Amino acid sequence: MKITLHIFLGILFFCSFQIIQIDPLQNLYERYKLGEISECQINGATVYLASINAYDAPVVVYDELGEKLFTCNYAWGQADETCSELTLCETIYRCQLHVSGKRAIDKYDLSR
Repeated sequence: MKITLHIFLGILFFCSFQIIQIDPLQNLYERYKLGEISECQINGATVYLASINAYDAPVVVYDELGEKLFTCNYAWGQADETCSELTLCETIYRCQLHVSGKRAIDKYDLSR
């Protein structure tokens, strides 16, 4: 009986731990599901660029933990100088009916 209780508590603890962890990319999707998200490199680190569905919307750059790093506002000429250092960018999510007219993308099945 004690072993069964320990196993049950272990499973309960493991499941609770899994629920508490938040996937930063999924969190970005929830904030930008009507927009676009790209995955890029900067100085060897992966970053995510996200923007809402508007022509003049700024592009916000986030680290792998989902923390905001800087903004690239190309429409209003207020792009951080670091924006020019972004490389290997790939769009990983784009909503249906995006203002750009480009097709929808969901590389990591974020909309599941």
